[in-house]
Amino acid sequence: MLDEPNPVETEEADNPPPGFILLAESSESERLTGPYYVRLDKDAPAIGFRVRRRHLNRAGMCHGGVLATLADMNITPISRSQDLGEVNPTISMTLDYFAPVVLGQWVEAQPDILRRTRNILFSRCVLTADGVPSVSASVVYRIGRPRGAGKGDTST
Repeated sequence: MLDEPNPVETEEADNPPPGFILLAESSESERLTGPYYVRLDKDAPAIGFRVRRRHLNRAGMCHGGVLATLADMNITPISRSQDLGEVNPTISMTLDYFAPVVLGQWVEAQPDILRRTRNILFSRCVLTADGVPSVSASVVYRIGRPRGAGKGDTST
């Protein structure tokens, strides 16, 4: 029956590992490809998601674009915990895919900051699927404005 509701996809259904919390304040595109969870641990920040059917390509594996989105977001836990900036636009990103990611796996990225200048941040991460390395990413970001700066501020 077409009007029968689909099972609700909840945080419990994703079953994130201990220490991960739902990423609040996601953009529309992040809501489409997520939901994402972050671990804001100072020593091991990470971002991840559970692969659902909507993340799969025709071959039944997680779509490379979904994995690229996670790689692009690898700076999120550091940005949130260290207040780097609200908007950190991507300047460049390079990805190497070397192992498939399938339905039900937990995919996570732990960012590694290689260098930070006044305006640019160089990072890399390895995306793991249930602990197995699957994608290597190198991402360069422009460091954005501090959180809250310019938002609703009408003073000059």
